[in-house]
Amino acid sequence: MRPKQPAEIAGLFLLLGLLLFSFFYKLSLQPVYMWDEARRANDSLQVLLQGDWVIDYYDDNPSTRGTKSPILLWLQAASLSVFGVNEWALRFPNAAISVCIGLLLWVFSYRFFKSGAMGVLAGAVFASTLALVLNHAGRTADYDIFLTLFTTLYTLCFFVYCHNLQNKWLCWFWLFLTLAVLIKGVAGFFFIPGLVIYALVQKHFKTLLYNKWLYAGSLFLIAVVGGYYALREWHAPGFLQAVYGNELGGRYLQELEQNGQPHLYYFRNFWWRYPFWLYLLLPAFLVGFFAPSAKAKAFSRFTAILSITYLLIISSSKTKLQWYDVPLYPLLALQIG
Repeated sequence: MRPKQPAEIAGLFLLLGLLLFSFFYKLSLQPVYMWDEARRANDSLQVLLQGDWVIDYYDDNPSTRGTKSPILLWLQAASLSVFGVNEWALRFPNAAISVCIGLLLWVFSYRFFKSGAMGVLAGAVFASTLALVLNHAGRTADYDIFLTLFTTLYTLCFFVYCHNLQNKWLCWFWLFLTLAVLIKGVAGFFFIPGLVIYALVQKHFKTLLYNKWLYAGSLFLIAVVGGYYALREWHAPGFLQAVYGNELGGRYLQELEQNGQPHLYYFRNFWWRYPFWLYLLLPAFLVGFFAPSAKAKAFSRFTAILSITYLLIISSSKTKLQWYDVPLYPLLALQIG
């Protein structure tokens, strides 16, 4: 998997430099943002003060407002303990994960498409996506870029599985899907309808139904996520009700905190959150659909199906926030690349 040609090595280092610049340059310039980032900062400090790495606290009491797993808080608390209590340390895990996603796009391109150039281009598109350097994405201490890491991993693992039917990729899919759900609850499932449609299109759905790892993986996800939720409910009764109100029917079926928007909200946002690259999306899909490479055609179908279904799902929610579209950008970067 290592790049062998000097041009490939140079391209990879160029990409790494671009990613580091995009996500680390003046990382501590802005003060901690109100609401979500400020809440994550307090939660991480509470981890250090309370010494409890399972239950997050607020005002010295177990919190039911934050319904996500403490994985992000662990990393932030570790960073704060190493680098000190400051904005840079708080945001370091998110910026590092953003760089990792950009490199992941290169690895996928190099291994699956045998193209380091595609990986550099995809990573460069990712690094220069405006939506990823704004609040609530790659440079602030929020959950969304961690969710994006694991959704990107599990969707790409599923794509590879559909093209070689090796069970190891299905096992990796379940691991990363479980982590996505632990990171941000039901939002971790939003690509699943698109994956089901893609499996049907590729005529692998029946194969999946007869694969024992489909059911073993389902049990693994239920055991891990269910076990964590049960532990939280035991420590802080009312947690499951908070999960419902914050992530399930409450947020999806009704407008919360005056965050209702028109149905085409996310489509309209592309004009300012994805400047320049938006104009290359349609040509990128057209080139992919009519490419001589079977892999390119398949990946274009894959990206199109996942993008459309994901946008329909988040657009149907009564509560809409601009950063809900962040998990789309790595897939779109690969398509443009």
